Amino acid sequence: MVLCGEEKRIEGALAAEGIRLAVEGIRLGAEGIRLAAEGIRLAAEGIRLAAEGIRLAAEGIRLAAEGIRLGAEGIRLGAEGIRLAAEGIRLGAEGIRLAAEGIRLAAEGIRLAAEGIRLAAEGIRLAAEGIRLAAEGIRLAAEGIRLAAEGIRLAAEGIRLAAEGIGLAAEGMRLAAEGIRLAAEGIRLAAEGIRLGANGIGLAAEGIRLGAEGIRLGANGIGLEPQ
Repeated sequence: MVLCGEEKRIEGALAAEGIRLAVEGIRLGAEGIRLAAEGIRLAAEGIRLAAEGIRLAAEGIRLAAEGIRLGAEGIRLGAEGIRLAAEGIRLGAEGIRLAAEGIRLAAEGIRLAAEGIRLAAEGIRLAAEGIRLAAEGIRLAAEGIRLAAEGIRLAAEGIRLAAEGIGLAAEGMRLAAEGIRLAAEGIRLAAEGIRLGANGIGLAAEGIRLGAEGIRLGANGIGLEPQ
């Protein structure tokens, strides 16, 4: 009877240990499932951040392209302004040349006027023509100065647009770098989620193994019952 009582005690202890191990296995399995779900959530967040990074990188590339386009437009306007300034300088030089020619003709008219009335009248006519040419030269010089000022204004506008384009290009590059950083962070979070998921699966497998061990010990405890 003492032996039978000892067997009953061993059987009860084994059954209790098996139940404890089964409960521990279930707990570990639940923890593994929780970690796997957390890993899936982190992976989804990483994918979302990676997509946001890709979107920001595309926006940065678009802004960089727009900045380059504005820079090129500014350079073109600057070149046009320089060309107009050169044209204005050329017209101013032509006006000065015509004014000098008018002054020369006026001097020639004065000299002819000293030779006689007929020659004086001719000189007066030539002087009037010279004055007209001088006035035309002055007008052309003023137009040249206006065109030169317009060219300088256009050149300054081109430089401003080029600077703005460079600023937009720099902002696009910054956004592209931020997008790449977010994409890398998303990939890191996805990898962390996969690692946590793998740990959860490992814990779930350990729980299943402990549950099986508990069932085996319970079966062994039942097997000790007298036949």
